[in-house]
Amino acid sequence: RPDDYAEFLNNIGLWYNRAYLAVESNSGLWVLTELYEKHKYPNLYWREKIDDITHAVSKQLGYHTGVGAQGRKVMLDNLQVEFNTKYGIWTDGFLKECLTFIKNDLGRPEAAEGKHDDEVISVGICHYVRENAPSELTRPLTAPRTVEERIMERLESRKREKSEIKQSDYI
Repeated sequence: RPDDYAEFLNNIGLWYNRAYLAVESNSGLWVLTELYEKHKYPNLYWREKIDDITHAVSKQLGYHTGVGAQGRKVMLDNLQVEFNTKYGIWTDGFLKECLTFIKNDLGRPEAAEGKHDDEVISVGICHYVRENAPSELTRPLTAPRTVEERIMERLESRKREKSEIKQSDYI
């Protein structure tokens, strides 16, 4: 269910230190609305939308890859360049979906009939957003601690736990 998926994304995003979430926004905005309004998730991807008539620019939640979406073409072009020119970690699932990712009779890239393209699209969104993500998030209100202070704090917590620091802890 969309509300369960929104809760899962909120929890996993918070677990990974308020990760930058770029959620696909084609079939309704329920998941994104839940994330933004109910969970108040702090670090969501917003895209710029330009009105066809007034040419006014507005912000909309999520990465749109639906019919007529320019974002789909840009994202897939970017993914093709990444795939052909850079080393990456390409999963078996992604590679298998690539083998059945075709252009349909109308020239739209998608999965062949009876096949799936979820991994191709999600990997494409990840690569596009990674390349175009904000370089810096909002700064914390307090000054960051020095590296030495963080190391000393970690060592003190180890002493309180009365545990040894072993090489196996880091493997």
